[in-house]
Amino acid sequence: MYPDPFHKLRCLELEQKHSLNDLGKTQKNLMLFQKTFESYLSDYNQEASNLLFNILPVMFVLMFLVLLIGMQYIKKWLSPLSQLMVAMEKVQNGDYGMRIKTVHLDEIGQLTEGYNEMARELEQTYGFLISKQEDMEALQRELFYEKEHYKLVLMATDEIFWEYKEAQHQVIVSPSGDQLEEEVLTVESFIQKFSPEDQQEISTFFNHALMFDNQVHRSVARYINSEGKIRWHQMIGVSYYSADTDEIGIAGSLHDVHNEHLQRERIEFYAFHDGETGLYNTEYLIEQINGVQNENEVSAQIIVLGISQFDRLTKVYGDNVMSIIGFEFSAILQESFSQISQIALLKNGQFGILIQPPQREKRLDAMMYHINERASQITQYGNLEVPFKIAYGGVLLNEKKEESASLLNKAMIAFEFAEEQRQYDSIYWFSEEMDQEKQRNVLIEQKLRKAIANNDFRLVYQPQVWGPEDGHPKRFEALLRWYDPELGFVRPDIFIPTAEAIEFIGDIGRFVIENACQMIQRAKLAGHRIQVAVNASFKELLQADYVPYLMACCKEYGVDIDQIHVEITESAIAEYIDSVEENLNALKQAGFEIHMDDFGTGYSSLNQLGRLPVSVLKIDKSFVWALTEEEGMKYLTELIISVAHKMGMYVIAEGIETQTHYELLNDMQCDLYQGYYFSKPIEAEDLVDYLNKG
Repeated sequence: MYPDPFHKLRCLELEQKHSLNDLGKTQKNLMLFQKTFESYLSDYNQEASNLLFNILPVMFVLMFLVLLIGMQYIKKWLSPLSQLMVAMEKVQNGDYGMRIKTVHLDEIGQLTEGYNEMARELEQTYGFLISKQEDMEALQRELFYEKEHYKLVLMATDEIFWEYKEAQHQVIVSPSGDQLEEEVLTVESFIQKFSPEDQQEISTFFNHALMFDNQVHRSVARYINSEGKIRWHQMIGVSYYSADTDEIGIAGSLHDVHNEHLQRERIEFYAFHDGETGLYNTEYLIEQINGVQNENEVSAQIIVLGISQFDRLTKVYGDNVMSIIGFEFSAILQESFSQISQIALLKNGQFGILIQPPQREKRLDAMMYHINERASQITQYGNLEVPFKIAYGGVLLNEKKEESASLLNKAMIAFEFAEEQRQYDSIYWFSEEMDQEKQRNVLIEQKLRKAIANNDFRLVYQPQVWGPEDGHPKRFEALLRWYDPELGFVRPDIFIPTAEAIEFIGDIGRFVIENACQMIQRAKLAGHRIQVAVNASFKELLQADYVPYLMACCKEYGVDIDQIHVEITESAIAEYIDSVEENLNALKQAGFEIHMDDFGTGYSSLNQLGRLPVSVLKIDKSFVWALTEEEGMKYLTELIISVAHKMGMYVIAEGIETQTHYELLNDMQCDLYQGYYFSKPIEAEDLVDYLNKG
């Protein structure tokens, strides 16, 4: 509470009252003195008269003689008394400045000296009172202005001051805002000024504050102000005990912190939530995993799931489309896991889920089936079809304590492996072998960036023949090989996805095109005209300069357009057919022959196949190898060859390793064959010799 501004004024008033009492006593003494003096004068006159009458017979003549002298003497002797009478009248009128000259040190002289001393004291007292009165008037004016200023401050501030007095069970609330008078409320009435949700908190505040003297207590609660609005306020109180009055109470204030509180809530929300979806973020999920690991019995599951190849899809269909699909997918997850787990957004299209207690495999399978079914309903965006799959990776939490971030990372590694293995119908659970392979992949990524500069890449050429009697093959597929001194031989199906992920595939593609053109040029100089098929990643076909670069390279090395064939992979192109179709048509119009590689392993439809300017279908080796084991595969392969011929295409079968493979495919009217049965891939430096021998 603020100091009492009236205390100083009351002290001055009390001091003035005491001084006025002293002045009144002095005036009473003067009046008593006056009466005494008048009595004395009356007695004196009586004695004088008696003396005159006693000696009158004897001294009549003498008295007459001395009468004039006596009268003068009496007049002079009584002059101080006359002056004293005048002075007393002035004192009664408030004039304390008159002094009486003392002639003789007799009783009258003592009387005049007493008066003079009293007059001086009265004058000093009066002067002191006058000065104090001026001080009081100045203080009264200052207090008046302070009171007015205090009212203005209270009207302008959000601060509300209050005091609780336990004996009266009352809370006195200071004026604030438009309220000009203080309020006296019961504790219950004061508590009711707070939101119902916070009233118990305020009641507890009072109870705790009274238990400890001279300690500051704080709380934040929603207070209903004079306008009826509910706003967050910080409540501060200090309990006190007065030994003099045996009084116990609490003095405190209420400060409006509504905006600050909401801002803090927003900051806290965004610290642990994604601003777009409202889902928890990675930091929150890690905190929850920490909490689970601190429990006595650690048992939970971490699942990382999401839209496979989300970043790739974003580049194809645009950020706006994929953001909407990602948001809709997050709603599906909240619907599916809301009762058993915490869901967090790890990055675009990828989510982390902490499931506790762990769910049985059948229960998880049922949830995944539901998610996949619901996800299949959001693949349409306007007139655009966005095909995508959902991958799942997971890790189990047990008694072995690990860093929460490390556990989450393991689930993310399992998710990446599910993507690579195209396992979309079950959870890919983490294993230590995955971690080792992940570390190897990291090393592959680091080495890959330097492979071209270190000349670690090379091309080999595998012939494509018309049959066993074709002794002079002129068609080849350029196959990329990578050997690293530390990693050894790295298969293309391992490093190509990595190259695509780190945006290095364009550099590799240009390396292949340039080396293939150089090989065609060397063969031409040796008197051979060959044709070479080069593989093109879908990311290369998304680049606007792919076709111009290919044509420029052909021109630079004197290669005819029909000598370069472009192979595309069905499984990759099918997802991005709308985006790559323009570049494929440009290749066709320029005269390049387009091959569809690995046909039958993806999920492109015949309708999509009809849209693409494809001249050659390549039957994947998995079909070829299954011909001798699965009867149904024979019919399917024969159907593919028949459909291709009817669409004006010819067919190449790869992976021919036995005479049986060749004979079965030959019976189906396959056109070209590629595989170890006819020739293994030929090193670039040996190709001219191979051609010369043929």
